[in-house]
Amino acid sequence: SFCCFQSKPGEVENAVKEAINLGYRHIDTAAAYLNEGEVGAAIREKIQDGTVKREELYVVTKVENEFLMFLLVCVRSQNVV
Repeated sequence: SFCCFQSKPGEVENAVKEAINLGYRHIDTAAAYLNEGEVGAAIREKIQDGTVKREELYVVTKVENEFLMFLLVCVRSQNVV
């Protein structure tokens, strides 16, 4: 598992690309890390260049409880639940 926690901005994309080159297939990230854009860009590039197929990757992300509560309030306000 390759974890993106506490990676510096501007370094995450290259780190994820290198991890995929080395054989990592489980990428662990989270919205709170504020680097999901770089992670996604790295994954996109490695898929496009043929290094890996999307179905070979396990990308795990996490969201904050506050965000989940916000979604619940939005859903309930629409009388969906």
